[in-house]
Amino acid sequence: MAVNHVAEARAEVIYEGLDCSALVTPYLHQLVYVDHLHGEEPDALEVELGDRQRLFQGPLAPRRGAALSFRFGQRPDNRFESGQGFEIDEIEVNGPPDVVRLRCLGNVPSSRIHDQVSYAWEGVSLEQIARSLAAKHGLAVSTESTGIALRRLTQHDESDLAFLKRLAKDYGLVCSLKGDKQGTPAVLLLLKAESLERRPPVYELGRSACTRYRFRDKIQPGSRGSYTRYFDSSLKDLVEFEVKVSPDEVFDGLLKKTVPGLWGRSQQLRHRLRGGRANVEVHAKRALRSSKTFEHEVTLTCSGEPRLRSGVTILLPADGVDGWGANGGTWIVLHSRHTLNADQGYTTEITLRKVPR
Repeated sequence: MAVNHVAEARAEVIYEGLDCSALVTPYLHQLVYVDHLHGEEPDALEVELGDRQRLFQGPLAPRRGAALSFRFGQRPDNRFESGQGFEIDEIEVNGPPDVVRLRCLGNVPSSRIHDQVSYAWEGVSLEQIARSLAAKHGLAVSTESTGIALRRLTQHDESDLAFLKRLAKDYGLVCSLKGDKQGTPAVLLLLKAESLERRPPVYELGRSACTRYRFRDKIQPGSRGSYTRYFDSSLKDLVEFEVKVSPDEVFDGLLKKTVPGLWGRSQQLRHRLRGGRANVEVHAKRALRSSKTFEHEVTLTCSGEPRLRSGVTILLPADGVDGWGANGGTWIVLHSRHTLNADQGYTTEITLRKVPR
């Protein structure tokens, strides 16, 4: 009878610039890296070590605040490298038997980015705000023209990072902060979601490649329309803008006929926004687009694949015995979870949302 062998999982752990893989590997139970597209949650790393001899509670005890990075894989050509450095945020000891867990967050070089400040921005674009704050905190920046110019915007008792995330959410942009790696400056991302979605798929994932899958297709609040308004101080008037969605014609496989598409719930998104009618129009359309794109989500688990990181697009084939049928198409990775387990090898779990046609 044939025996299926699990490829040996190999890991390298770098602590404060020192490669301590030879020391750590015999005790390594699991290493988990979680990568997020949006900046609401920081990227995270968790390392679990068996510690029956109490080495990591005594002479080799790690310290909070220390820098940590990693490389791991199951083959030389399937090697995953940390895209950033991490900082040990929490150390936990459980037992018996003794197990030490290190929970780490993406390393941000300037703690001042979390300080609450107040500032009035006048006559600037979103890109100018992003570049100004990036320069202030010594960050590299990756942004693009959004066409959004702001007359006046107040940052009141709000950290620079929270301020940027709020603006990104208001205008349907992707805002993320990727920590530094080996002296390279951290990178602030402020991009249009559609720019990421237009990139060609980096990977094709068929049904047979997945050990677990969960699709979700639901009516999303606000997918019927978006409504926003603002008070124009120069005109002394309330300006309103509304975007409505007309139902598409879709084919119902059970009824075997074309029927009106889903309108969604009657709830509308309502926002108050300053900055001129052009900005209000952009805001309303992006709010509607955001609500519709989150109607379709899927979580897939497959063999470890380093290319499956947040922000990349992948193709789920629709046809054939390995296809996903109506769920086929292009999807973008929102979250990826890469797990290296001493017994089970390297696996990847990804959460996706469908790219609008």
